Amino acid sequence: MSGKIETQSRYSKERNVKRVALVNPPYSAYLYTNEKGVKSILPPLNLLYLHAYIRDFSEARIFDGETYDSLESLVKDISDFNPDLIGYTSTTPTYPTVKRIANSFLGGPLQIIGGVYATVADREVARDFDVVVRYEGEDTLKELIEGKNLREIQGLTFLEDGQIVITPNRPFKEDLDSLPVPSWDIIDFDKYQSSAHRSGGKRFGILFTTRGCYFSCKYCSTQLINGPKIRRRSPEKVGEEIGLIKDEHGISHFQVWDDTFTLEKKRLTEFCRVFKERGITFDCNTRPDCFTKEDARLMKESGCRNIFFGVESGSDKILDYLGRPMKRGIIEDSFRYCQQQRIRTTASFIIGSPSESEDTLKETLELAKRLKSDHVLFNVLTPHKGTEIYSLSIDGNLLKPYEVDIENYPQEPVRVPMIENINGINRDEINAWKMRMYRDYYLRASYIFQQLRRMGSLDDLSKLIKIMRTYSK
Repeated sequence: MSGKIETQSRYSKERNVKRVALVNPPYSAYLYTNEKGVKSILPPLNLLYLHAYIRDFSEARIFDGETYDSLESLVKDISDFNPDLIGYTSTTPTYPTVKRIANSFLGGPLQIIGGVYATVADREVARDFDVVVRYEGEDTLKELIEGKNLREIQGLTFLEDGQIVITPNRPFKEDLDSLPVPSWDIIDFDKYQSSAHRSGGKRFGILFTTRGCYFSCKYCSTQLINGPKIRRRSPEKVGEEIGLIKDEHGISHFQVWDDTFTLEKKRLTEFCRVFKERGITFDCNTRPDCFTKEDARLMKESGCRNIFFGVESGSDKILDYLGRPMKRGIIEDSFRYCQQQRIRTTASFIIGSPSESEDTLKETLELAKRLKSDHVLFNVLTPHKGTEIYSLSIDGNLLKPYEVDIENYPQEPVRVPMIENINGINRDEINAWKMRMYRDYYLRASYIFQQLRRMGSLDDLSKLIKIMRTYSK
């Protein structure tokens, strides 16, 4: 960042930090809309945890760029708050926007950054920000605000006298029950809406019961930020949080954001008991190979409304490349179990791998149709820095810059890396296939009749009509 002052000297002057701005850059609000035209905007759960962790000894405020109409208004509100420290979270696509916001505050408050991208690209990012916070940030941020010497704080990367300084990694927090309840009292739930395949626009809360992931999918960044070991919250603690949100904010529907909620069957049973006792409904994520017929029955009885399955591909070759081998029979069984219990499903796929061909794309589309899912997502593969896919792409000289111009995206287009396809299918053709797959899936007579049979309200009919209108254009 041009004009940046050396970190250690600035930090020493900023030891008496009183006002902290936590900033979530805009991104998904400009990219994802559901069939009703409603922006998909989720509460920034990571910042809500950070806010709860520091609110007792600092005046902290969250500025969620997802809820703003422009970068200018976001920057103005941050400036009017007059913070001593600004903390940003970032991903690969949002990093250019974070830098643009930070440029507005050069020479002013101390600017720190965390999140997945900052963690895996810390040496690069440290040249643009005063301090980089790697991995989980609760304790690290607390020590920064308290004024501890930078070299004594674990999990930091920063520039000092022109040299990169990297302090030892901070151990992952094992006792997740020790975390405070996120600061739900400071947000307006009405500003947050999820896409139709999730909460369908209704007010909702977000929960997590674990951090970390056993699986090593080559495209995923979960292990990069949370580690390969699964750390758990107790059902009792999660139940208390549900009760608080329900009683104080009138929220009775929740999204469980664990990567694989059904992985451990004993815990699944315990959480289903808690959800049923609390009288809530919920959506969750899982893998087809971690889901059983008994899971479907238990979850339906406990209020499950929708399950998001990471299927990824209908091609064995592509699944092997992604590090996610799964038998098609197991995948199809999972969706059938949900349909038997009238649990709605979303099937998510990744297209655009280096060895993707028209044949493998057709295999994916055909599997999607056989699954008879209520909703589908066809996502173009993005090689995030730090993942195995990214390394393989670099080693094979397959990574190419790609710029996506998003209408109404504030000031800065989204820039994401793309993988060059070895079979000669370029990115424009992959995107064309993506739209073709959506149309072929949603505009089938069998899909329309399927949804008519599954309808439970006039709202369901309205959603179906809008899906048809969206993909008929």
